[in-house]
Amino acid sequence: MPERRCTSIRLGMLGYLPAKFRIRFLEPIRFEDEGMHEDKALVQTWAHEIRGRIQETVIELVE
Repeated sequence: MPERRCTSIRLGMLGYLPAKFRIRFLEPIRFEDEGMHEDKALVQTWAHEIRGRIQETVIELVE
C-alpha cells in the first residue's frame, strides 16, 4: 500500500491579538440655527474644522 501524506495548514493562533484602544470623545458641536445644513459653504467650513480637530486629537493620542 502506498504511503499517504497528510497535508495540513497551520493557522497559528486563532482569535484576536491583544490590543489596547484609547477612545477620546471631543466636545459636542451644536448647530443652533434652523437650516444651517442647507448652506453648502458653511457645511464645508465646519467639515474642515472638524477634520482638523480630529487630526490634532489623533496626533496627541499617538505621541
